[in-house]
Parts: sequence; C-alpha cells; structure tokens
Amino acid sequence: MEWVKVAVAINTGLRQAEQFKLGWEWVDFSTGIITVPRSKRGEARRIPMNDTVRELLRSLPSRLKSPWVFPSATGETPLDARNYINRVFEPALKRARIENFRWRPAVESPSNRHQDRHHALDEARLRRGPSRSA
Repeated sequence: MEWVKVAVAINTGLRQAEQFKLGWEWVDFSTGIITVPRSKRGEARRIPMNDTVRELLRSLPSRLKSPWVFPSATGETPLDARNYINRVFEPALKRARIENFRWRPAVESPSNRHQDRHHALDEARLRRGPSRSA
C-alpha cells in the first residue's frame, strides 16, 4: 500500500500537500484528470492521469470508504503528509540506503529546469537500489 503513494507521486508530480489532501471528488476517471482546486500558487491545477495512476487509484480501498484518496486511519481526515514522510517514507529510504531523494519529482517547467538533472539522478538511484559501498 505504501508503494501506491510513491507511484502516484512519481506519475503525477503532485506536491505532498496536494496529494495527501486529495479528495475523490477531484479525481475524474471519465476524463482522466485530477483537479487540484487550489495549488501552491492559489489557482486550480489539472493533472492528467496515465494508465498506471488510474489503475492504482481505482485499487485503493478508500475509494468506497472515505472522501479522501489517502485518508488517515479513521478515514475522516486526510493523511498528514509530514507525519507520513517522517514516520514512513524517510525511514524506508534510509533502510534502502537511498540518499537525496525528494518526494515530489521535478515538474517540467522553466522554473524547475535546474531540478531536472537532480531528479534524473534520484530516479536512477531508486531503480538501482541500495548502495553497494559502506
């Protein structure tokens, strides 16, 4: 189940807050669009879903139980992003010996071009697995 969160992030480029506060009402399977009603810049953002994201989201048990795509244990509130990152994601990276991996992949835009090279290195490390040196 944890991989789903990471895979959705990789395949959509959603920011942590956008992803963890995502409600089912903003996921449109018929059009293949995820709408972030209020992005970091204060405006709505539309993100296309690829087949992987559609399949992953359709498989989530929260789809029928909660208004949130990634709900807290009670299902009544969204999962707290910082708590998840600190308690689950970062320790998993440490166990896998993956360093300098950011949650949000660089989104292609003029303001983020400088991050593209770093993101490519992060993805290569993730695919390669734990470092052999130590």
